[in-house]
Amino acid sequence: MVHLGDCLLSINPQKSEGLQLHFQHTVHDAMTMLPKLATGLDVTEQFTGVSDFEYTFECRIFALLGIALHYGRLVDPQTSEAGKLSCNQLVEKIFTCKYSSNTSLITDSPIAEQFPEPIDTARTYRGLCELMAAAKKSELSVLF
Repeated sequence: MVHLGDCLLSINPQKSEGLQLHFQHTVHDAMTMLPKLATGLDVTEQFTGVSDFEYTFECRIFALLGIALHYGRLVDPQTSEAGKLSCNQLVEKIFTCKYSSNTSLITDSPIAEQFPEPIDTARTYRGLCELMAAAKKSELSVLF
C-alpha cells in the first residue's frame, strides 16, 4: 500500500492548470481509497473481454498507475445470453427469473445453467485463452 501511495504521489503529468487541479483531486480521491484495497476491491466483470469491467471508483487507482486489470471467466456470447451481461446484471437476472411470480420468466430463461462452471475458481477455458492473447510481455497487471 505504501509503495502504491508513493507511486500515485510521484505522478506529475504536464497539463493545463485546470486539468492539473482535476488530476490532483483524482489522486487525492485515490489516496483515500488506497487503505480499502487491503480488504478487497469492488470490481464488476462485463464478461465480454478479459479487461472489461464496469468502472468503479476503486479502478481509478489502477488507471492512474497504468496497471491493467484482468479476469478469466468468460462465456461465448454466441452461445449464451450470460456473455452479454455484466456480473451485477447476471445476478439480478438469475434472481428475477428464479424468484419471479411470472412462470414464463422461470421457465424461459435458464441463464444460470448457461454460464459454464469455472475450471479453477473463476476461470473458464475461453477466459484463459483470451488472457494468454491479451497479456503483454512485462506488463504489470492484477488478475481476478
